[in-house]
Amino acid sequence: MKKRITLERTYRASIEDVWELWTTKDGIESWWGPDGFAVTVSKIDVRVDGELHYAMAAVEADKIAFMEKAGMPTVTEHVIRYTEVARNERLAYLHPVDFVPGVTAYDVETRVELSSTAAGVRMALTIDAMHDELWTQRAVAGWEMELGKLEARLTKVRGSKIAPCLWFDGQAEEAARFYASLFADGAIGAIARYGEGMPFPAGTAMMVEFTLAGQRFQALNGGPQYKFTEAISLSVRCADQAEVDRLWDALTTGGKESQCGWLVDRYGVSWQLVPDAFVELQRTGKGPGIGRMFQAMMGMKKLDVAALEKAYRGD
Repeated sequence: MKKRITLERTYRASIEDVWELWTTKDGIESWWGPDGFAVTVSKIDVRVDGELHYAMAAVEADKIAFMEKAGMPTVTEHVIRYTEVARNERLAYLHPVDFVPGVTAYDVETRVELSSTAAGVRMALTIDAMHDELWTQRAVAGWEMELGKLEARLTKVRGSKIAPCLWFDGQAEEAARFYASLFADGAIGAIARYGEGMPFPAGTAMMVEFTLAGQRFQALNGGPQYKFTEAISLSVRCADQAEVDRLWDALTTGGKESQCGWLVDRYGVSWQLVPDAFVELQRTGKGPGIGRMFQAMMGMKKLDVAALEKAYRGD
Protein backbone atom coordinates (compact mmCIF):
# COMPACT_ATOMS: atom_id res chain seq x y z
CA MET A 1 0.00 0.00 0.00
CA LYS A 2 1.29 3.43 -0.90
CA LYS A 3 2.35 5.71 1.89
CA ARG A 4 0.24 8.86 2.03
CA ILE A 5 0.66 12.16 3.81
CA THR A 6 -2.25 14.35 4.91
CA LEU A 7 -1.97 18.06 5.57
CA GLU A 8 -4.92 19.79 7.25
CA ARG A 9 -5.81 23.46 7.31
CA THR A 10 -8.82 25.52 8.42
CA TYR A 11 -9.55 28.75 6.59
CA ARG A 12 -11.86 31.61 7.48
CA ALA A 13 -13.44 31.59 4.04
CA SER A 14 -16.38 30.17 2.15
CA ILE A 15 -16.19 26.71 0.62
CA GLU A 16 -16.99 28.34 -2.73
CA ASP A 17 -13.89 30.55 -2.47
CA VAL A 18 -11.63 27.61 -1.62
CA TRP A 19 -13.12 25.48 -4.41
CA GLU A 20 -12.64 28.27 -6.96
CA LEU A 21 -8.94 28.56 -6.11
CA TRP A 22 -8.54 24.84 -6.83
CA THR A 23 -10.64 24.63 -9.99
CA THR A 24 -10.31 27.79 -12.09
CA LYS A 25 -7.49 29.11 -14.28
CA ASP A 26 -7.20 32.37 -12.34
CA GLY A 27 -7.44 30.58 -9.02
CA ILE A 28 -4.74 28.01 -9.79
CA GLU A 29 -2.37 30.57 -11.28
CA SER A 30 -2.71 32.75 -8.18
CA TRP A 31 -1.13 30.26 -5.76
CA TRP A 32 0.12 27.01 -7.30
CA GLY A 33 3.85 26.48 -7.42
CA PRO A 34 6.54 27.02 -4.76
CA ASP A 35 7.94 30.48 -4.15
CA GLY A 36 10.09 31.53 -7.06
CA PHE A 37 7.98 29.61 -9.60
CA ALA A 38 5.04 30.74 -11.74
CA VAL A 39 2.24 28.56 -13.11
CA THR A 40 0.44 29.22 -16.40
CA VAL A 41 -2.70 27.21 -17.18
CA SER A 42 -3.37 26.47 -20.86
CA LYS A 43 -6.34 24.10 -20.48
CA ILE A 44 -8.69 23.17 -17.66
CA ASP A 45 -11.62 20.74 -17.71
CA VAL A 46 -12.74 19.97 -14.16
CA ARG A 47 -14.69 16.73 -14.49
CA VAL A 48 -13.88 13.05 -14.05
CA ASP A 49 -11.32 12.17 -16.77
CA GLY A 50 -10.97 15.87 -17.61
CA GLU A 51 -7.48 17.33 -17.72
CA LEU A 52 -5.54 20.32 -16.47
CA HIS A 53 -2.60 21.43 -18.62
CA TYR A 54 -0.14 23.88 -17.14
CA ALA A 55 3.47 25.01 -17.28
CA MET A 56 5.59 25.70 -14.22
CA ALA A 57 8.56 28.01 -14.71
CA ALA A 58 11.36 28.98 -12.37
CA VAL A 59 11.35 32.78 -12.34
CA GLU A 60 13.80 33.68 -9.57
CA ALA A 61 17.56 33.41 -10.02
CA ASP A 62 18.20 30.98 -7.14
CA LYS A 63 15.42 28.67 -8.30
CA ILE A 64 16.70 28.72 -11.86
CA ALA A 65 20.20 27.88 -10.58
CA PHE A 66 18.82 25.02 -8.44
CA MET A 67 16.96 23.49 -11.38
CA GLU A 68 19.96 23.75 -13.66
CA LYS A 69 22.29 22.24 -11.04
CA ALA A 70 19.87 19.33 -10.59
CA GLY A 71 19.86 18.74 -14.35
CA MET A 72 16.19 19.67 -14.59
CA PRO A 73 14.54 22.07 -17.04
CA THR A 74 13.60 25.51 -15.72
CA VAL A 75 10.22 25.23 -17.41
CA THR A 76 8.21 22.02 -17.14
CA GLU A 77 4.92 21.11 -18.83
CA HIS A 78 2.38 19.17 -16.77
CA VAL A 79 -0.88 17.34 -17.44
CA ILE A 80 -3.02 16.07 -14.60
CA ARG A 81 -6.16 13.95 -14.92
CA TYR A 82 -9.11 14.40 -12.58
CA THR A 83 -10.37 11.16 -11.05
CA GLU A 84 -13.01 12.52 -8.69
CA VAL A 85 -14.96 15.79 -8.72
CA ALA A 86 -17.69 16.61 -6.20
CA ARG A 87 -18.22 20.35 -6.21
CA ASN A 88 -17.38 22.04 -2.92
CA GLU A 89 -16.65 18.65 -1.34
CA ARG A 90 -13.90 16.55 -2.97
CA LEU A 91 -11.36 16.78 -5.74
CA ALA A 92 -8.82 14.13 -6.71
CA TYR A 93 -6.35 13.95 -9.56
CA LEU A 94 -3.36 11.99 -10.83
CA HIS A 95 -0.14 13.81 -11.59
CA PRO A 96 2.69 12.08 -13.50
CA VAL A 97 6.15 12.45 -11.99
CA ASP A 98 8.20 12.46 -15.18
CA PHE A 99 10.72 15.17 -14.44
CA VAL A 100 13.25 13.46 -12.16
CA PRO A 101 16.45 12.42 -14.00
CA GLY A 102 17.08 8.68 -13.82
CA VAL A 103 13.67 7.83 -12.36
CA THR A 104 11.00 6.02 -14.39
CA ALA A 105 7.84 8.09 -14.67
CA TYR A 106 5.04 7.24 -12.24
CA ASP A 107 1.74 8.76 -11.04
CA VAL A 108 0.98 10.33 -7.67
CA GLU A 109 -2.52 11.04 -6.44
CA THR A 110 -3.56 14.28 -4.79
CA ARG A 111 -6.88 14.41 -2.93
CA VAL A 112 -8.62 17.48 -1.51
CA GLU A 113 -11.57 17.19 0.88
CA LEU A 114 -13.53 20.23 2.09
CA SER A 115 -16.02 20.53 4.94
CA SER A 116 -17.64 23.35 6.90
CA THR A 117 -16.85 23.80 10.58
CA ALA A 118 -17.65 26.43 13.14
CA ALA A 119 -14.16 27.85 12.60
CA GLY A 120 -14.45 28.00 8.81
CA VAL A 121 -13.56 25.61 6.00
CA ARG A 122 -11.57 22.51 6.92
CA MET A 123 -9.38 21.29 4.09
CA ALA A 124 -7.62 17.93 4.16
CA LEU A 125 -4.95 17.56 1.47
CA THR A 126 -3.72 13.98 1.01
CA ILE A 127 -0.78 13.23 -1.28
CA ASP A 128 1.03 10.04 -2.26
CA ALA A 129 4.60 9.67 -1.10
CA MET A 130 7.17 9.98 -3.87
CA HIS A 131 9.84 7.48 -4.92
CA ASP A 132 12.17 8.16 -1.98
CA GLU A 133 12.19 9.92 1.36
CA LEU A 134 14.14 12.96 0.16
CA TRP A 135 11.73 13.69 -2.69
CA THR A 136 8.77 13.07 -0.38
CA GLN A 137 10.17 15.60 2.07
CA ARG A 138 10.62 18.06 -0.80
CA ALA A 139 7.03 17.48 -1.94
CA VAL A 140 5.64 18.05 1.56
CA ALA A 141 7.76 21.17 2.01
CA GLY A 142 6.55 22.42 -1.35
CA TRP A 143 2.92 21.87 -0.40
CA GLU A 144 3.45 23.54 2.98
CA MET A 145 4.75 26.58 1.12
CA GLU A 146 1.92 26.53 -1.42
CA LEU A 147 -0.73 26.22 1.29
CA GLY A 148 0.71 29.36 2.82
CA LYS A 149 0.18 31.05 -0.54
CA LEU A 150 -3.37 29.65 -0.65
CA GLU A 151 -4.11 31.13 2.77
CA ALA A 152 -2.70 34.50 1.69
CA ARG A 153 -4.84 34.40 -1.44
CA LEU A 154 -7.97 33.56 0.58
CA THR A 155 -7.20 36.47 2.89
CA LYS A 156 -7.08 38.72 -0.18
CA VAL A 157 -10.32 37.26 -1.53
CA ARG A 158 -11.96 37.58 1.87
CA GLY A 159 -10.72 41.14 2.14
CA SER A 160 -10.90 43.15 5.33
CA LYS A 161 -12.99 42.31 8.35
CA ILE A 162 -15.49 44.95 7.29
CA ALA A 163 -17.92 44.16 4.44
CA PRO A 164 -20.47 46.80 3.35
CA CYS A 165 -23.95 45.28 3.58
CA LEU A 166 -26.42 46.54 0.98
CA TRP A 167 -30.14 46.31 1.85
CA PHE A 168 -32.49 45.28 -0.97
CA ASP A 169 -36.16 44.47 -1.28
CA GLY A 170 -36.01 41.16 -3.15
CA GLN A 171 -33.29 42.06 -5.70
CA ALA A 172 -30.21 41.11 -3.65
CA GLU A 173 -29.09 38.10 -5.69
CA GLU A 174 -29.89 39.77 -9.04
CA ALA A 175 -27.95 42.88 -8.03
CA ALA A 176 -24.95 40.95 -6.70
CA ARG A 177 -24.69 38.89 -9.90
CA PHE A 178 -24.99 42.04 -12.00
CA TYR A 179 -22.25 43.81 -10.05
CA ALA A 180 -19.97 40.74 -10.18
CA SER A 181 -20.38 40.59 -13.96
CA LEU A 182 -18.91 44.08 -14.32
CA PHE A 183 -15.51 43.31 -12.78
CA ALA A 184 -12.95 40.84 -14.09
CA ASP A 185 -12.45 39.31 -10.64
CA GLY A 186 -16.06 39.72 -9.48
CA ALA A 187 -17.35 36.59 -7.75
CA ILE A 188 -20.42 35.30 -5.94
CA GLY A 189 -19.74 33.56 -2.64
CA ALA A 190 -22.08 31.91 -0.16
CA ILE A 191 -25.83 32.45 -0.51
CA ALA A 192 -28.20 31.92 2.43
CA ARG A 193 -31.85 31.49 1.41
CA TYR A 194 -35.19 32.03 3.09
CA GLY A 195 -37.22 29.01 4.12
CA GLU A 196 -40.95 28.46 4.48
CA GLY A 197 -42.94 30.93 6.56
CA MET A 198 -40.36 33.69 6.29
CA PRO A 199 -40.69 37.28 4.95
CA PHE A 200 -39.82 36.30 1.36
CA PRO A 201 -40.86 33.21 -0.65
CA ALA A 202 -38.91 30.05 0.16
CA GLY A 203 -35.74 29.86 -1.90
CA THR A 204 -35.32 33.64 -2.19
CA ALA A 205 -31.80 34.76 -1.29
CA MET A 206 -31.58 36.17 2.22
CA MET A 207 -27.88 37.09 2.19
CA VAL A 208 -25.47 36.98 -0.76
CA GLU A 209 -21.72 37.23 -0.23
CA PHE A 210 -19.84 38.68 -3.20
CA THR A 211 -16.52 40.31 -4.02
CA LEU A 212 -15.64 43.14 -6.39
CA ALA A 213 -12.00 44.03 -7.09
CA GLY A 214 -10.94 42.16 -3.95
CA GLN A 215 -13.46 43.92 -1.68
CA ARG A 216 -16.02 41.78 0.12
CA PHE A 217 -19.68 42.84 0.09
CA GLN A 218 -22.98 41.47 1.35
CA ALA A 219 -26.37 41.89 -0.29
CA LEU A 220 -29.32 41.42 2.05
CA ASN A 221 -32.97 41.04 1.11
CA GLY A 222 -34.42 42.84 4.12
CA GLY A 223 -37.66 44.29 2.78
CA PRO A 224 -39.07 47.69 1.79
CA GLN A 225 -38.28 49.52 5.04
CA TYR A 226 -35.05 51.22 3.98
CA LYS A 227 -33.90 52.87 0.75
CA PHE A 228 -30.49 53.80 -0.61
CA THR A 229 -29.41 57.43 -0.68
CA GLU A 230 -26.41 59.24 -2.17
CA ALA A 231 -25.09 59.73 1.36
CA ILE A 232 -23.23 56.44 0.76
CA SER A 233 -21.71 55.52 -2.59
CA LEU A 234 -19.28 52.97 -4.04
CA SER A 235 -16.23 54.75 -5.46
CA VAL A 236 -14.40 52.94 -8.25
CA ARG A 237 -10.91 53.86 -9.46
CA CYS A 238 -10.90 53.42 -13.24
CA ALA A 239 -7.71 52.81 -15.20
CA ASP A 240 -8.70 54.94 -18.17
CA GLN A 241 -11.58 56.58 -20.03
CA ALA A 242 -12.55 53.27 -21.63
CA GLU A 243 -13.20 51.72 -18.22
CA VAL A 244 -15.15 54.78 -17.09
CA ASP A 245 -17.29 54.56 -20.24
CA ARG A 246 -17.93 50.81 -19.91
CA LEU A 247 -18.98 50.96 -16.28
CA TRP A 248 -20.97 54.17 -16.75
CA ASP A 249 -22.99 52.67 -19.60
CA ALA A 250 -23.69 49.47 -17.66
CA LEU A 251 -24.58 51.11 -14.35
CA THR A 252 -26.75 53.91 -15.74
CA THR A 253 -28.86 51.48 -17.79
CA GLY A 254 -32.14 51.57 -15.89
CA GLY A 255 -30.61 54.07 -13.47
CA LYS A 256 -29.76 57.75 -13.77
CA GLU A 257 -26.79 60.04 -14.25
CA SER A 258 -25.88 62.47 -11.49
CA GLN A 259 -23.00 64.98 -11.35
CA CYS A 260 -19.21 65.00 -10.97
CA GLY A 261 -18.79 61.33 -11.88
CA TRP A 262 -21.69 60.13 -9.71
CA LEU A 263 -24.59 57.95 -10.83
CA VAL A 264 -27.43 55.92 -9.36
CA ASP A 265 -27.90 52.40 -10.71
CA ARG A 266 -31.15 50.53 -11.40
CA TYR A 267 -31.29 49.29 -7.79
CA GLY A 268 -30.81 52.73 -6.26
CA VAL A 269 -27.15 52.23 -5.29
CA SER A 270 -24.92 55.28 -5.88
CA TRP A 271 -21.51 54.97 -7.54
CA GLN A 272 -18.59 57.26 -8.28
CA LEU A 273 -16.43 56.41 -11.31
CA VAL A 274 -13.10 58.15 -10.85
CA PRO A 275 -10.34 57.90 -13.49
CA ASP A 276 -6.77 57.37 -12.28
CA ALA A 277 -5.60 60.38 -14.29
CA PHE A 278 -7.89 62.68 -12.28
CA VAL A 279 -6.65 61.26 -8.96
CA GLU A 280 -3.04 61.64 -10.05
CA LEU A 281 -3.56 65.30 -10.98
CA GLN A 282 -5.26 65.85 -7.62
CA ARG A 283 -2.23 64.36 -5.89
CA THR A 284 0.61 65.92 -7.88
CA GLY A 285 -0.90 68.94 -9.66
CA LYS A 286 -0.03 72.47 -8.59
CA GLY A 287 -1.11 76.03 -9.18
CA PRO A 288 -4.25 77.39 -10.83
CA GLY A 289 -4.63 74.29 -13.01
CA ILE A 290 -6.16 72.42 -10.08
CA GLY A 291 -8.90 75.02 -9.73
CA ARG A 292 -9.62 74.96 -13.48
CA MET A 293 -9.83 71.17 -13.41
CA PHE A 294 -12.32 71.16 -10.52
CA GLN A 295 -14.37 73.86 -12.18
CA ALA A 296 -14.57 71.72 -15.32
CA MET A 297 -15.53 68.68 -13.23
CA MET A 298 -18.46 70.54 -11.65
CA GLY A 299 -20.07 70.86 -15.07
CA MET A 300 -19.72 67.18 -15.92
CA LYS A 301 -21.91 64.17 -15.32
CA LYS A 302 -19.55 61.39 -16.46
CA LEU A 303 -15.93 62.45 -15.97
CA ASP A 304 -14.07 63.14 -19.22
CA VAL A 305 -10.33 62.58 -18.78
CA ALA A 306 -9.29 64.51 -21.88
CA ALA A 307 -11.43 67.52 -20.94
CA LEU A 308 -10.15 67.49 -17.35
CA GLU A 309 -6.53 67.38 -18.50
CA LYS A 310 -7.21 70.17 -20.99
CA ALA A 311 -8.72 72.32 -18.26
CA TYR A 312 -5.73 71.67 -16.01
CA ARG A 313 -3.34 72.78 -18.75
CA GLY A 314 -5.46 75.84 -19.46
CA ASP A 315 -5.75 75.05 -23.19
